[in-house]
Amino acid sequence: MTAKGRRLVERTPNPIQGKMFEIRSLKKEVWDSTYASLKKAVGIMEFENVKVTFFFDQE
Repeated sequence: MTAKGRRLVERTPNPIQGKMFEIRSLKKEVWDSTYASLKKAVGIMEFENVKVTFFFDQE
C-alpha cells in the first residue's frame, strides 16, 4: 500500500461509527420503542445474565 493509501485508511471512520451516528439521530419515541423491543427480546431469550466477551478478548 502506498503512503497516500495508508493515510487515507487511517482517516477513514470505522463503518460502525456511521451507524452509531444514525442511531443517535433517531427521534426519542423511536429510540424508546426500539429499546423496549430489544429489552423484551433479551428477556424472552433469557440473555440478561449471559457473559459476553469480544472475539479479541483473552478470557
